[in-house]
Amino acid sequence: MSWAKVLVATSDNTAGLEIDLALSLAGLETAYRCETCEQLQEALSQEQPDALLVDLDLPGEEPAWQILARMPQKSSILLVLSGHSLRGKIPLEIAQLNPYAVISKPCQVSSLLCCLKEALITPRNCLKGALPPGGFPLAPERAPASPPPGREPAESGTLPDGQSQPDGSANGRLLHEQLEARQRTLQAILDSSPAGICYMEPGFTIKWCNRAMETITGYRIGELLGQPLELLFPNKAASQEAGKKALAVLQGIMPGPLRATWRRKEGSAREIQAYLEPQSQADLSRGFIATVMDITEHIQAQRDLAHRQKSLQAILDASPVGIIWMRDRVIQIVNPALCQMLGYKKNELEGRKSRMLYLSGQEYAQTGQAIQEELMKRAGASGEARWQCKDGRIINVLIQVRLLEPGRLQGGHIATVEDITERKATEKKLKEYQNKLRGLAAQLALAEERERQRLAEVVHDGLGQTLALIRIGLQAALAGKPRAREQKLHELVRQVDQAFAEARTITASLSPPILRELGLEAGLSWLAEHTYQSYGVVTQFTSNWMPKELDWETTLTLFRATQELVMNAVKHGHPRTIRIRLDSEPSHLEITVQDDGHGFDIRALDSFIPHGFGLFSIGERLKNLGGEGKIGSRPGAGTVASISLPMPEALRRGTN
Repeated sequence: MSWAKVLVATSDNTAGLEIDLALSLAGLETAYRCETCEQLQEALSQEQPDALLVDLDLPGEEPAWQILARMPQKSSILLVLSGHSLRGKIPLEIAQLNPYAVISKPCQVSSLLCCLKEALITPRNCLKGALPPGGFPLAPERAPASPPPGREPAESGTLPDGQSQPDGSANGRLLHEQLEARQRTLQAILDSSPAGICYMEPGFTIKWCNRAMETITGYRIGELLGQPLELLFPNKAASQEAGKKALAVLQGIMPGPLRATWRRKEGSAREIQAYLEPQSQADLSRGFIATVMDITEHIQAQRDLAHRQKSLQAILDASPVGIIWMRDRVIQIVNPALCQMLGYKKNELEGRKSRMLYLSGQEYAQTGQAIQEELMKRAGASGEARWQCKDGRIINVLIQVRLLEPGRLQGGHIATVEDITERKATEKKLKEYQNKLRGLAAQLALAEERERQRLAEVVHDGLGQTLALIRIGLQAALAGKPRAREQKLHELVRQVDQAFAEARTITASLSPPILRELGLEAGLSWLAEHTYQSYGVVTQFTSNWMPKELDWETTLTLFRATQELVMNAVKHGHPRTIRIRLDSEPSHLEITVQDDGHGFDIRALDSFIPHGFGLFSIGERLKNLGGEGKIGSRPGAGTVASISLPMPEALRRGTN
């Protein structure tokens, strides 16, 4: 006989383990498992098993025997387990169902196995018969059923209808040996477990434990058995607190697992985590099984990880550079610097596609493709892009990317983002400045050549012609009569004076001697007079200059700058009057050139400067001395230009 579906109904973990072991030894498997009467009722209502092993102490509102009494006669009731709740008697209704055997608890695996073996080889209909009305006493082994009316009981060693009964003693020895082998195997499995396993009696007394408990506690097994669990706690208060939590876990009031601090034999503290399982859900007084794991290193690793995460977060928060973690171009984490750079909050960026930062889909695709191609070749990549801030500003950013897992794009990447908008603007200005310098160098070369040509023409047409005439006059005077010679010499003296005047004019235009001899104030006064004499523009000069000695470089720079401003006014403004003013203050000196000419739009100044590079040259020379220049103008209102320099420290002390 065989059963394909065997239902086991018991809430007793020990009995359940014994039944599972007996079924395994008998070559059977548990198809269903119930721990309450309600589960048994539900299982029987859905599908009838081939055989049942039922515990009459099964918890529930309705007793198990009443459920079995209503069960249709389709299943074989192999075993009925009973404890003290029925006081050694089985109800008549159960007896009338004719169970194969009734086993009292605590049961023996050998008794269960004997009943199962005999049931497998014995026809079920041979065991049917009426039972005594009051039931029969519970026995540790199979209770023989009464023979049906009119049939004599079978003799010992034989079965009814002439069938022989197997020798029980040989089977018992075999089963005992198999049981011991299984127990040794089970003990070896438990001892090889890295987790500590122990059985606790009520009152938290250690009844049994495996070898791993020695490693966890530092005590030998013999030192643990029979000892209260308080032995493993730092103090009695900690033990009592742990006991309360354990009872709460066992009763289902508090979820497990349970964590506590144990004290090893040598005194060191260890963090443990325990999973508690009662022997019987219906009766917690039967003790419980605890599976204990030493999680000290795990907790320390968690603390180290938390510390590292906290340190990393502090580094990210303190970084002045924007940092972003992305996976599949979706923003995962950003630091405060990036939020400040873009004007977004963390929750407005994290979880969003980085496409939101780009001006167009084309720029988004091009930047991503360029970085991805570079990452396929190496672990890091960099590139520039234009991002749009929350307030609409457009900034230039430098993105430097590093893969979290080299060679694997799917693992995501970390990128540092730097706002290079100012740098790009500076680079643009520097490029323009370099272009201006190159143009200035070319203009200076041309100006130098033009000045040479002008000087050559001045010397040739003016001074050269005068000297040639003097030479001719001298030759004529030497060849003429004495009376005519005197008149000729007077004419030559006048021509020599004219030559000296032309020489002084040339010298003054190159470098006015008065500037070197008498200083800046006299040089600017000469410039005003020379402008009027040369161009017919009324030029006025005023000064509140306190006599100070400036170095030659400063004096020449200020004079040439003023001269350039006056010449620009004459050539471009066509003024009637030009006013030059020199002001001296304790901290600085300032020169102002004002005209009543046509004026111009100040926005066109940059396009105006490259034609002569005069103003650009002035600005560079003033910067070299720590000064600055300013120009103000509008069409039809003339122009006001000023240049200022900080007063040299030596002169400042002298003024004070």
